[in-house]
Amino acid sequence: MRLHDKLLARVELAPDELARGLEPKMATAIAQALKAAGFAYVALDLEGYRQGSLNEALSKTAGTS
Repeated sequence: MRLHDKLLARVELAPDELARGLEPKMATAIAQALKAAGFAYVALDLEGYRQGSLNEALSKTAGTS
């Protein structure tokens, strides 16, 4: 899970777990748990977990590739 501005929790699942994370019952459970922890928004990263993904966003805001 990645945190963005203390309001958004971005959930990164292993590629083989993405389908399970999109099941309505599982998606609801994830959202409820993270909202109960204080997040206003919960997002599922459709690219799944990948090491260094936070750096992708940081390099875009810094103007590098």
